[in-house]
Amino acid sequence: MNAARSQRDDVENRRRFCRCSRWRWLVWGLVCLALLAAFAGYTDPDFMLLLANQLWGCF
Repeated sequence: MNAARSQRDDVENRRRFCRCSRWRWLVWGLVCLALLAAFAGYTDPDFMLLLANQLWGCF
């Protein structure tokens, strides 16, 4: 009986690890996409000037 319980726990732990691993990959992928989008904004000088003017407009 303990062997069956241990095997069931092993299967559940593997499933939990896979879910956690998938979420981790998804989160890191979204972080990378957000960083790429931010860096892409730096390639357009007009966009950066617009952001700077909006920031100074707050003061």
